[in-house]
Amino acid sequence: GTSCGAPPNVSHRRYINSRLLSQSALKAAFAILGNHYEVVSHAYRAMGAKIGRRVYWPGSGIYCPDPELLEIGDDVVFGSRSEIFTTVDRLGTARVKIGSGAMIADRVVLLPGSTVG
Repeated sequence: GTSCGAPPNVSHRRYINSRLLSQSALKAAFAILGNHYEVVSHAYRAMGAKIGRRVYWPGSGIYCPDPELLEIGDDVVFGSRSEIFTTVDRLGTARVKIGSGAMIADRVVLLPGSTVG
């Protein structure tokens, strides 16, 4: 399920995100609007993430089922096919923080609890 023992407000947000803002729906929207630009940042902010300014997102998009656990500073650049996981079954759920000015290289995988920069 989407609750994973989370507080009710987090469970509700996860449910809404999974139904209305699914990964496939986001990818389709970003394919039209552009997947590297500010529209992606606005979408993740609306889902609860803390996203800085001038973030250059990976063209492949990211998978982040718990956007409220994502914190990205200003001027961050993602390489192609970067992945961010805030929840992994065997590792649990934890915040992922990426500091201002960080560069996440191609094919990097950030796991729950990761801090970069």
